[in-house]
Amino acid sequence: MSSGTTGMTEPTAKDLRDAIESVLAPRLAALVATRSTGHCMRITEVEAELAAALVRRLRGAVGPDATVCLLLPEAELAPDRPFHDVGVSSTKLVELRNRTEGEGILPGPLLAFVPPGTKVSAEDSFGIATFEEVPLGDAYAHLAEHLLDQVPERLRPGIDALLATLRSLPGARGGDRAVAHYLLTLRANDYREQVAGAAAYHFGLVPDFDLFTDLELVSERVGKNHRLVEKLTASPHSERQRVLELGLSDSDFASRLAGFASRCGLEDPQVWTRRIVVDRENWSLSFGNWRIDEKKRAAVSIEVRELGLPIVGDSAESAHVHPALSAIVGQPYLLAGEKGVRDLAVPFAVQPEPRKVEGLTRFRVEIVSESGGPIGRIGHIGKGTRPKAEYKATLVRLNKVDWEEGWHYVRVVPLDKDDEPLDVLPGAHDLPGGESEHFYVVPGGEIEEPPERSVGRFSGVAQALRSLQLDAMAAAEDPEQVTPLDARWRPVTARSPQKILNVRIQTVGSAEVRLSPLLVQAQQDLLARPGDTSLRRILLHPDGSAEMSTDTDQDLEDVLTGRAAEAYRDFLAARRAYFAAIGGQTDRTSQDGVATSDGLLVSEAVDFEGVRDELGSVAKVDLDR
Repeated sequence: MSSGTTGMTEPTAKDLRDAIESVLAPRLAALVATRSTGHCMRITEVEAELAAALVRRLRGAVGPDATVCLLLPEAELAPDRPFHDVGVSSTKLVELRNRTEGEGILPGPLLAFVPPGTKVSAEDSFGIATFEEVPLGDAYAHLAEHLLDQVPERLRPGIDALLATLRSLPGARGGDRAVAHYLLTLRANDYREQVAGAAAYHFGLVPDFDLFTDLELVSERVGKNHRLVEKLTASPHSERQRVLELGLSDSDFASRLAGFASRCGLEDPQVWTRRIVVDRENWSLSFGNWRIDEKKRAAVSIEVRELGLPIVGDSAESAHVHPALSAIVGQPYLLAGEKGVRDLAVPFAVQPEPRKVEGLTRFRVEIVSESGGPIGRIGHIGKGTRPKAEYKATLVRLNKVDWEEGWHYVRVVPLDKDDEPLDVLPGAHDLPGGESEHFYVVPGGEIEEPPERSVGRFSGVAQALRSLQLDAMAAAEDPEQVTPLDARWRPVTARSPQKILNVRIQTVGSAEVRLSPLLVQAQQDLLARPGDTSLRRILLHPDGSAEMSTDTDQDLEDVLTGRAAEAYRDFLAARRAYFAAIGGQTDRTSQDGVATSDGLLVSEAVDFEGVRDELGSVAKVDLDR
């Protein structure tokens, strides 16, 4: 166990490994007891350290009635190595396998642990043709169930409410591994009530020391916590702006939280929420201090209509007078300066009917710079005394504003009688509600090439295109003009460890696709080696790290003959063409001739309409087999 200045003990990787061992060992011993003499089994999902502990424990449990061993490289079998007492070489393991089939047969079944990434020669391979694969993918589920049974009765109703709420919330981080970590933390701290709330960071929730003070409010507090964390995570704005958008009633607290968010980043909730617990100076940021007035719970949907600004490309004059605008054809722009736009009418629609929204009195209409925040030109319009859903506010004397070149938008904010903002429901593509289309401000002087504006986050390029093309159809525009221009990886930073694709889409702007670094690595490794058809696995370690490995079975190209070999070669040829189209590679090899995967695009970066022929060839060859 490890503990810092917080008074809370955090389980180490060894603690988690020991807990998993205590659950798996009896289960595997029971499995071995059901298998007959000569039966061979293998486990390929357990890293070497845990596997060695399981081998020792199983040998004590099953005795001489079975053979249990760990496959190790020759170098790890030396007497001074930590696992030499339980290890066997690949040659020895094949010998043990063969002894189950003839003279000198083993006294019982054979169970071999093959750690992920283990490499053996083809003649020493031991695939699923001769070894039963024993899956352990549900190990964390069994551990979580085991640990839940140990929770004291005084805490059990609250813990049950917490876990049930997490299971019901879309996108909540309440998987078996997180539950096991959480319950192990509780056990390590003698099930103290405050720790039970503080350890909520395992689920990506803000630590809540008072979570279990009133059991009837557990579900409500967890739901509110989850919604606020999701709002902080999903917003495309800066960390400071995301915090300010929460509508926290204590301005001093909001300022401290914004400073914390700027220092730590908000990309991974399980990282920054943990910082609130482990650093004593951050305890005041626990969820009990996230106070939002009840009246701010009222939420409205605000859709800002078209602003009527000129569109680049609609007239030859715009491109002639401002050549740099040719880079954003199809986008709206605003000409600033004395000869520019004087007034701007802002039409917007509100749902539900404003008179039915408790606390709502009027709307603030303002222009915001993507890089600098509000520019200072603000208008207000009351909700009115008669039923209405459509409003129009006018921002005046814009030609007197000292504009900065760049992307801007209009924001409409609902206000209460104290001019405090109410909540606005998100718009399309998870973009903030109450915001207009983004437009580029052209100062009176020369301008540089404008950057692409953001159109939101998507699961992949194909999803972005279909969604944006439907938007174009709804706006009576040509959806065929919405096409991908290019996709590039953004540099990975310490505050943003995710792999992020920036996709430029014609006529609309730039879309963002966020992906797991490990899954990207797995795809890139696969795409760089189209001739390697071995099975790939991703092993999650107890400490949260992960690694990829490949299966140890023989390459099919070495064993197939005749028509089967010819069909396999056709399949590889089609696969290579398809992988090249997906990854965008031509010749990506290092100086020693080994394929490299760095920088390859992945399937989420591709519009599959563009690789229809290559994909069809793979499918045809597969069917012909």
